[in-house]
Amino acid sequence: MDKYAISLLGFDKKIVLMPLMEYRLSLIDYYVLLTTEDEKSRSLIDEISSSLLSFNINVMPAWINDIYDFYDIYVTIMSVVNKIGYMPSWINCSAGTGVGVSAMVVFAIQNGIKLVSYSKGSNKTRIIKVEVIDKFLKYASNEKSIFHSMENGNKTINDISRDLNMDKSTVSRKLKRLKNLNLIDVKRDGKKYIFNTNETWKKIINGRY
Repeated sequence: MDKYAISLLGFDKKIVLMPLMEYRLSLIDYYVLLTTEDEKSRSLIDEISSSLLSFNINVMPAWINDIYDFYDIYVTIMSVVNKIGYMPSWINCSAGTGVGVSAMVVFAIQNGIKLVSYSKGSNKTRIIKVEVIDKFLKYASNEKSIFHSMENGNKTINDISRDLNMDKSTVSRKLKRLKNLNLIDVKRDGKKYIFNTNETWKKIINGRY
């Protein structure tokens, strides 16, 4: 089964190409590029195709009518996936218009597809595993009691266990999950670990509750 990825074409081929410099992302056979059907886009696709010859990656254009139409872009992605018959390995959410990127992100989250983002400023490509988003929101919602226990800051496992009338092993397990999701901060003080809520949690609590 051939592997493929999807990206909007945009106007900067570097943003389209740079994710492929990551070895694990380069293991695809096709790169589907969504764009309008015009001379400038065709020329850019030809340039990208030439750049990818050494990677043995074929470029497959998918034509859209309006790069500022969320629904046009979303439906085009659906059409590509239906035509190929299975989901892409990843979606590049770095290139194209803001509306286009939104359509790509929504589709990726709905279908559990990895998102890839390249930043010219840092010259780094980041891989966003969308399944982590579900865990992130789940634990942010389900573990509110632990967060509330830490609202005044500098809590140990013993403190939280006492506040919540919960055994220490359960508290420790929950804190480990929250730390892995970057929802809390932890620092060491001698033999003790001190836990605090962080800015990520504060943004969630202010925006959702």
